[in-house]
Amino acid sequence: MATGDFDIERVNAENARVRADTRAMLERVRPERRDEVVDGEWRLRDIVAHLAGAQSGYAEALEHVAAGEPPSIAEYGPPGPPHEWNSRVVARSQGRSWDQLLEDLDAAQTRHEAAVRACGAALGGDERSRFYAQNVVRHESGHLAGIRRWLAGESVARPTAP
Repeated sequence: MATGDFDIERVNAENARVRADTRAMLERVRPERRDEVVDGEWRLRDIVAHLAGAQSGYAEALEHVAAGEPPSIAEYGPPGPPHEWNSRVVARSQGRSWDQLLEDLDAAQTRHEAAVRACGAALGGDERSRFYAQNVVRHESGHLAGIRRWLAGESVARPTAP
């Protein structure tokens, strides 16, 4: 469904494509490597938790838009670097199995797709809401590129965007 110049189905398809790429990449990782550090102090499992948390946060913001409210992510806090939020998301994921983390990733995608659809025409003119709908591709692609470099044995530099 297109709303003005914003095509909801295209956005959801692009988000699903990058998630399929991510899942395919994660399937290649041997179980004994899932706890290895990929970037800085982040292990692969931390990145998976972060991706699920980010997409769930984007979904939360869009759910507010669908309800006629301004987009917001309650747990994120005031605008600024996401360091504290990232730390909380990663800390919450401790003790979760790999399968649970992948379930979190799938649940976040499902929630986000539903939130994008629920917003409908509200996404057509609001730049911030469009960001929350579209940023999954850019954000996840950046982390996916880092995982690819890590798997290839190259040095991984942390993406600059949350």
